[in-house]
Amino acid sequence: MRFPNFLLLLLITITSCSNSEENPTPEEQPTSLTAPLDLSADNTTSTGTQLRWSAPAPATDIQAYRVYQDGNEIAQVPQENHTVTNLEPETTYAFTVSAVDGSGDESPQSDAVSVTTLVEQSTVMPKVLVFTKTAGFDHNTREESVALVQQLATEQGFEVVVDNEGTEFDSAANLSEYQIVFFTNTSGNTLTQDQRDNVESYAAQGGHFISNHAASDGYGHSTATTVNGNGKGVWDWYAENVTGCSVRNGPNHTAANFPATVTVQNANGNLTEGIGFPWSDEEEWYYWEGGYINPQFEELLRVAETGTRSFDVERMTAHYWERPDGGTSFYTSMGHARSKYMDPEFVQLLKNVFSVLLTDN
Repeated sequence: MRFPNFLLLLLITITSCSNSEENPTPEEQPTSLTAPLDLSADNTTSTGTQLRWSAPAPATDIQAYRVYQDGNEIAQVPQENHTVTNLEPETTYAFTVSAVDGSGDESPQSDAVSVTTLVEQSTVMPKVLVFTKTAGFDHNTREESVALVQQLATEQGFEVVVDNEGTEFDSAANLSEYQIVFFTNTSGNTLTQDQRDNVESYAAQGGHFISNHAASDGYGHSTATTVNGNGKGVWDWYAENVTGCSVRNGPNHTAANFPATVTVQNANGNLTEGIGFPWSDEEEWYYWEGGYINPQFEELLRVAETGTRSFDVERMTAHYWERPDGGTSFYTSMGHARSKYMDPEFVQLLKNVFSVLLTDN
């Protein structure tokens, strides 16, 4: 039986439509995969983050996962985690993940997780200023003290600038670049009024001070009854905030290399770590009677009696103050002899102090 051409065309069209409904194209094939679960991010840095997730349920024939960053695929991985790199600091990104089965079918994408990268870490090393100028007695320990600080700089990762004249104090902005200013065996009136003002500005911004031995023989406090000269009353702020003390005069100290025992007065494991106590030491031990000590400083180390006179009683040989402005001031009366800067216990003490102040930002 022959059909008219128009009937034959109608029959072909109906058959084609019927087959199309029964056999959808590959793009229209439904997938049984569901989205991965519990997408999270941790260990985020300035340039990367760690993504983690759980397999979809049920996890049938999962072959890989596709990772998307702001809607763009950036990786395909076989496991339920991926480390994202090459991100920009201080930038927010959205991440999602999908699952892919053995047939290449892809699940819906997971819920997004938002990640903001951290501020880029500075590669600039902290700076330490070592100040060695004297206007009073000169202990001639510059070379040894600088060598010690440079040794610590190599170990702890900081830059050392040495100032023998005071020029680094000419600008408050310049001083602000330093994390620590170290007055090592300085003595007498070594700074101008403008330079002193800059030091006070530096402290107000939370700057740290370390000082030792003859540093307390500069700028005697106006209340020190035995002190004459040495800048007495010129800059009380210095004795109050930098050294926390002014050594007495007439006499100032014991004989050089006098043997005595040092003990911990108030425990601070960070500052006394690695030092054996009681510490048998030899030093030119300073006297404080008739001098000045700021009671806001906490006494860390104490030297035992060094004689029978009233000023020979056991007394402070290291103290510190965590100042209200955010900075810390540390002083020790030790450091008279050039050999002291190679003494293992003294080196350890300064090493501890530098370490603590460098990590206090």
